[in-house]
Amino acid sequence: FRMAADGQGLDPAFGTSGTVLFRYNQSQGNNYDYFYGMGVDPTDRIVVSGSSGQYRFSPSGQPDAGHRTASVAP
Repeated sequence: FRMAADGQGLDPAFGTSGTVLFRYNQSQGNNYDYFYGMGVDPTDRIVVSGSSGQYRFSPSGQPDAGHRTASVAP
């Protein structure tokens, strides 16, 4: 989730009503991953490290297809 700039509730421009739900490899029955670290790069993309690899999302919360294959770096 991402808070609005004024700190009053969630940012509606981020994901769906301020939240993002991402399921890695859902087609093969994997509905979750454990995230161990998160950061924001200089272009405001969100970078997350999980047990199955690294994930990157656009500033609006969409998976970043430019990050390796299907937004996941194994």
